[in-house]
Amino acid sequence: MALRILIVDDEPALQAMVKEILTQAGYETEGALCCAEALENSALRPRTRCYWT
Repeated sequence: MALRILIVDDEPALQAMVKEILTQAGYETEGALCCAEALENSALRPRTRCYWT
């Protein structure tokens, strides 16, 4: 099972670029545009690692 990483950034283009790089490296990725969305995502999936940019 691949590590799931949540990328939090309010810039959709930057978020998409980071998601693409990490996906190509073999990680499962999700994105959030704000803190509230990130906290909701991480509460639903407790094994998700969060990275704030």
